Amino acid sequence: MNAEKFLKNEIPYGVRQKLIGTLSRAYADTENLKLSDSAFNSNKGNETLTYIRNLKVEEQIKNEIENNFLPFGYKECKNYAENCTHYEFGTKNAIVTVSRVQKENMLPRKAIFRENLSFNNQISLFDDEEATTSKKHILLTHVCEDGKLKSLMLGIPSVDGKTWEYNLNLLKEFNVIENTEEELPATTLRIRKVVKEGKN
Repeated sequence: MNAEKFLKNEIPYGVRQKLIGTLSRAYADTENLKLSDSAFNSNKGNETLTYIRNLKVEEQIKNEIENNFLPFGYKECKNYAENCTHYEFGTKNAIVTVSRVQKENMLPRKAIFRENLSFNNQISLFDDEEATTSKKHILLTHVCEDGKLKSLMLGIPSVDGKTWEYNLNLLKEFNVIENTEEELPATTLRIRKVVKEGKN
């Protein structure tokens, strides 16, 4: 199965665009917390804010699933050591996990649950018609810079977990605008004309 085709079918364009809003809201809420409490202005406060932001991102996704804005299921799972939990967001054929990373194309450090998903449920590169009931693994990574969402990467990790099979940065994905026959407002046409003619 083709990784790009699988990813785009499993999480279509409209849903990918909604995810941008979801994470942007989580980031904005975290920044508002920083502005409302001076305790977060210290180094220790910034460290704590990082954990809060990670929590807020996953909780925001969960809340928007519950409000039928995002078309996923979810469950809270314990990690291998059973000392903390993470959310797994489910589509029909995949499990989506979320991680904060330091750079755009970076993959998160190894985790047993991700390793198991990767090795046991990875997409076959040899058989497009492979019939399987096992779920694939999709990873959503986000990068924070100065409190702002800098990168939002959606992709399928390779079997070894060190590279991407296929990924795309949702913040750089082209916006598709359909051409319609409806008449645009006069102001829109005038602005377009001004730009075209190079006038002020």
